[in-house]
Amino acid sequence: MLIIVLLFAIIAISPNPWADGVTIKSVEKNSSASLAGIENPKPTAQPLSKERVLAINGVEIHTVAGYYAAFEDVKINQTLKLKTTKRNYQVKILPEIVRVQLNETITFARNVTINGTTTTELVTVPKVREDIVGVADIGLSVGEAPTTN
Repeated sequence: MLIIVLLFAIIAISPNPWADGVTIKSVEKNSSASLAGIENPKPTAQPLSKERVLAINGVEIHTVAGYYAAFEDVKINQTLKLKTTKRNYQVKILPEIVRVQLNETITFARNVTINGTTTTELVTVPKVREDIVGVADIGLSVGEAPTTN
């Protein structure tokens, strides 16, 4: 009886000591990864069922440090090839943009229709400058690949 219980326990935890890559823990909305089609893992998903990144541009990924090292020399608008346990993705590197509000305003006219009556109103908004400050993160939060559930 004990042997049967032990076998069921081993099956339940699904050991995989040779799991490779890094596990995707979350995907940021509207990030490069999200736009490429990588889905956020379900919170109820078993650890071993979560998607893992295996390679970036043909370079195998074994650790979290190796994952981040793969992004050291990327440039804006560059496309990376991410190979995962589920499929391959084309991820475009986006710029990191900072919006700076200036001490100026812009006034413009816009037409507003209410109950069939169209009127023109003036709208004043602060003037904003957008500065590119570097390369944006692709939006993946990763961790070491689990070896059991």
